[in-house]
Amino acid sequence: MKYIILPIEDLNEVEWSEIPYHSPESVRRSINGSKFIIKYEEKPSFINEAIEYSHVEILDIVSSSEWTQEIES
Repeated sequence: MKYIILPIEDLNEVEWSEIPYHSPESVRRSINGSKFIIKYEEKPSFINEAIEYSHVEILDIVSSSEWTQEIES
């Protein structure tokens, strides 16, 4: 499985039929809503230039404060 991070402006450009794991409502979004993540097995045709991440790499990314809000005690 590969993952990419895209700017939220690209959300309407995604060809959802090529991304069986997501819909516009279900994608993981950054805390500030400026980015989203999609995952796939085969690179979708609508992806021109994007950095692909492995599962381990994306887990590191989403554990950052940009993607995960800290719970205050």
